Amino acid sequence: MGRLKRAWDISVIELRDEADSYSSEAGRLAVLEREGERIRNCLKPLDVGISLDARGKLAEKPFFSDLVGKMAFERRPLVFIIGGYLGIADSVLRQTKYNVSLSELTFTHRLARLILLEILCGVAETSESWQLL
Repeated sequence: MGRLKRAWDISVIELRDEADSYSSEAGRLAVLEREGERIRNCLKPLDVGISLDARGKLAEKPFFSDLVGKMAFERRPLVFIIGGYLGIADSVLRQTKYNVSLSELTFTHRLARLILLEILCGVAETSESWQLL
């Protein structure tokens, strides 16, 4: 993260997982919705939400590069949302502007964060002019 902090104001916010004891689909959805509510409470009106979800559209480095450049120009914060082991609540997916997948593979949220940070490091290294904004 050191490379990214030199380029942008960046932070990682981790929310605790909800209790994982559920015995039905309704219980699973309730857990997802409680997590989703906590995520939505962290979003501010100007934030541009990007959900990283296995069901999202496959995004490649040019997507991230274009998005970071556009939001830097507009001075709008990007908020990347990585779900827990149950995924991301549909209510969060509806609230975010983009729903993207990092790969056709499914990753743990920690591995997804590492991959995302590595992608953003590559974007930062090729876009020094955005650091001036």
